[in-house]
Amino acid sequence: MVGFTMKTKDVKYSNNLCDDNVFGQIKQDESKQWAWISIQAKRYEKLKVPNNILKIEDGDKKNPVVLLILESPHREEYDNNGKPICPANGTSGKNIYSHLCDIFNNRGNVGKKQFINNSNYLKKFLDNHEANIIDIWIVNSIQKQCSLGIKPINNIIKESNWIDEWCSSQNNLLERCENTIIGSIEKQNYFIINLCTSGEYIPMKQLVESEFLNNANFNTLYCKGPHPSSWSRLKKIEFV
Repeated sequence: MVGFTMKTKDVKYSNNLCDDNVFGQIKQDESKQWAWISIQAKRYEKLKVPNNILKIEDGDKKNPVVLLILESPHREEYDNNGKPICPANGTSGKNIYSHLCDIFNNRGNVGKKQFINNSNYLKKFLDNHEANIIDIWIVNSIQKQCSLGIKPINNIIKESNWIDEWCSSQNNLLERCENTIIGSIEKQNYFIINLCTSGEYIPMKQLVESEFLNNANFNTLYCKGPHPSSWSRLKKIEFV
């Protein structure tokens, strides 16, 4: 990991891995709209989930799976003692909870925002599973805290650490994805959505995309979209 010498007191560093984690489960409601039916217990209170949405500990291996791919954990993913909580535990998690179903439902104009599913692969996957519960998982391409917990994020440090880990033998993204969807891989009951940051210095999103598109298990079960931390400020959130 690349270190830092800048003068900053706002550092929340952890050298612990942040494991992949189920975010929750969605199902179509009576109006044929995707909606949350459960949220993982670690996120439940922080997201202020209403009582009609269940609290779960883990996903169900029998369900179809959507894997949301991010680049690496930051600060909110760890407690004050450096112990990992769960991935996408900050703004990204709030926006996933608030707007993922809007995108899946291809809602178009909602207030001042647009939510668009422009991926034919994703549309087909959702149509094929309109009667099913779908598990939504968060998977970091690198499970280490590449940002070193510095606020605000220093992109040179974060991306230097990310590419160092990515190029090392420790990068096991595809293996972890396959372990998560084990039992579903032969039936193709899974889908990958690349939500990594594009990167200012290192093309993180593009490198992750190449990993999936060059793999026969994933290349037709894949789409991409903007990083969920940006969904609050973007006027158009589109999956392609």
